[in-house]
Amino acid sequence: MTRYLKPSLGYYHIKNLTPRIIENFSQSLSDKNLTNHTMEIIISVMKKSLRMARFPYELLNTNLAEYTSYPKRKLTVAELARKNMMI
Repeated sequence: MTRYLKPSLGYYHIKNLTPRIIENFSQSLSDKNLTNHTMEIIISVMKKSLRMARFPYELLNTNLAEYTSYPKRKLTVAELARKNMMI
């Protein structure tokens, strides 16, 4: 949370967050050379946090991350070769 979410979204007041900001953050994760699983974990933590901001804390009227998609990182040639060797 402190490594990815807070530096990117931490300076926004929770009431000023928009679905576009959330989606842009989600898509920016693919530029950080993270594995798909790591990106899924980060997005899941963000979604859970925003879900809790809606209920039970009632800081938001809607869950802004409800429709946020998970970015998919393209595999490098070395990763593809390694994956094919495992099969």
